[in-house]
Amino acid sequence: MPAVATRGGFKQRPFRITEKPDYDLAHVSAAERLWLWRVRQQGPRFGRAGGGISRTEAARRLGIKPRAYEALETGRVTALSAEVMARLGPVLGDVVLTLREQLVLARRRYGEDLQNAAEGIGLTSTRYLQLEEQADPRVVNLWEDRGFRFAPKEKSS
Repeated sequence: MPAVATRGGFKQRPFRITEKPDYDLAHVSAAERLWLWRVRQQGPRFGRAGGGISRTEAARRLGIKPRAYEALETGRVTALSAEVMARLGPVLGDVVLTLREQLVLARRRYGEDLQNAAEGIGLTSTRYLQLEEQADPRVVNLWEDRGFRFAPKEKSS
């Protein structure tokens, strides 16, 4: 289990939806689809690593309350009203993840912060992010060694 990080004097556990992660990255939960939709959106780049939009902006774009959006994205709420389901329907459809997105999802599921993941293969956080962006074999091997199985590549016709 990753170490507890401290921010502003408060102890925080790295984000993890469940205590035991699903190691099969071909399976993507509704909460993860919502997160993936958010990070794929074009938005202001004010210091946001990897782009995407904030949870507040995502909630605004979907027409739901920010607290409701956060509860849905973190998997704390799974029952949806018909109205919310209608708003989220297109967002929750089937997705195909790139290898880079699968690497980020593995780190997210494992609940490991960036610094610990980088230290796991002897890198700085900045260099780890560069290699994660490139889907470098060292980063892939880190997560495979921890038991994650990556979705098969799509065959091109």
